[in-house]
Amino acid sequence: MLRSLVGSEMCIRDRYQRRVRGYSSGMVRSIVARWSFMARFGKRGQAIELAQEWVSSFGVRAGMKKHKTSINSGGFGPATSLVEINTEFGSMAEMETFFDAFHRADLRGPQSMWLEKMDKAVVSGTPKWEVLHVVKLS
Repeated sequence: MLRSLVGSEMCIRDRYQRRVRGYSSGMVRSIVARWSFMARFGKRGQAIELAQEWVSSFGVRAGMKKHKTSINSGGFGPATSLVEINTEFGSMAEMETFFDAFHRADLRGPQSMWLEKMDKAVVSGTPKWEVLHVVKLS
C-alpha cells in the first residue's frame, strides 16, 4: 500500500502517522533509521571501517546524506562491541525511498560481496534496523 501513494498523498500520510502515534502536531522533527550490530571480539575496528565503507559505497548511493549520518560505537554503558549507523530523514516517504533503493541491481551484487567481509567482523544474528522519531525540544 505504501508504494502506491505518491506526491501529496505521501505528505498527508506522514502528517497523519505523526498525529496518530501520540505526538502533538509539529512535535516530530525527523526520523532516524538506526542499523546496529555487535562486533566480534577483537574486530570492532574492522567493523567500524566496514560500516564506513557501507555508508560511502551503498548508503549514499541509496539516498543517505553523509551530513545527517553518524557511526557510533559503545563506550560507557553499552557494550564496547556495539556499532550503530544512524541516519536522519525528513519524512517516512524519504526513508522508504532509501530502503527501496537496496532492491536496485547496481546495489545488490556489490553489497552481497561486502556482506561476506562483514560476516567475519559481526556477531551473527545481532544486526537490526530500528526507526526512531526525533522529537523537538520545547
